[in-house]
Amino acid sequence: MDMVDEVRPAAIDNRHTVLIRPAFAREHAEIGALTVAAYRADGQLTAPCREGALRDAAARAAQAELLVAVGPGGMLLGTVTLCRADSPWAEISRAGEWEFRALAVHPDARGRGVGRALVRAVLDEALRRHGRRVTLLTKDETNAARLLFEGMGFRRLPDRDRSHDLGLIAFGMDLPLAPPGLGVRPAVRDDFAAIGALVTKVYVGEGYVGEAVIPLLNDVDRQARHTELLVAVEEGHVVGVVSLCRANNLYARLARVDEAELRLLAVEPTARGRGVGESLVRAAVERAAGIGASRLVLSTQPRMHAAHRLFARMGFCRYRDRDWYTSIGLHMLAFAYPL
Repeated sequence: MDMVDEVRPAAIDNRHTVLIRPAFAREHAEIGALTVAAYRADGQLTAPCREGALRDAAARAAQAELLVAVGPGGMLLGTVTLCRADSPWAEISRAGEWEFRALAVHPDARGRGVGRALVRAVLDEALRRHGRRVTLLTKDETNAARLLFEGMGFRRLPDRDRSHDLGLIAFGMDLPLAPPGLGVRPAVRDDFAAIGALVTKVYVGEGYVGEAVIPLLNDVDRQARHTELLVAVEEGHVVGVVSLCRANNLYARLARVDEAELRLLAVEPTARGRGVGESLVRAAVERAAGIGASRLVLSTQPRMHAAHRLFARMGFCRYRDRDWYTSIGLHMLAFAYPL
């Protein structure tokens, strides 16, 4: 089985990879024991009833989403519970928000990025479900957890603290939303000239490809016959575009059977930093899932740093085994998003 066929990989050090996936029912007892061990190591088991709740992973799985981090050899390294605001497990989330609880990393697996990988998976899943914010409660004195959350961009929500009764403080992270007035839709023929001009402006004008490929970039009619073109439109103007194709397609470079491939993402420079790229990628993910793809793949140049940050933020993972080289020897970096 390919490493990302059913799970999402994230690097935890130079030698190992942690896989984030939904928990299996047969793992519930082990997950409960791991969670108790983690909380005991942190001195957070203050009452027998708390230990019982942490150990009952099956109950959490029945009313929320239970994720696990799996290391080499199938060893469970960590776990987290993600729930909607209307779940019995939610404590502080409100409508449109997601909350995660019982984040636990096995004491022997700490310091290797397991907790960060689990939180990234939580953010990715909440974004995929169109959540507007992710929230959590943590002990005020749990410094390692606070450093993790603050380092990942979470901010304090003091109005939701439960410090008086339980000593818990609240954090939240707002998720990217489409800017007001921005719409993403399939391209139509009237968009073709604007699409060609935009892709040429970005890829040739910013030095990613040479002028020799301008005719190919401008042949949007051909692209539309072989791919699905999605455009971001703001006040009647095309401000972004991305294409989606399947395996054995004229434009596919990475896609294999049952996969979809994202190509030629471009955002008008004056529209960057406002969620246009996120909106296009989110639409491509939803479309890929809708056509039954098992995975969305893509490749970028090493110096496309803004694109790398975007894909990482949205839950894509590096897929080094699928890196490739262009005809002129340019190293292309592969990314994957399991659907």
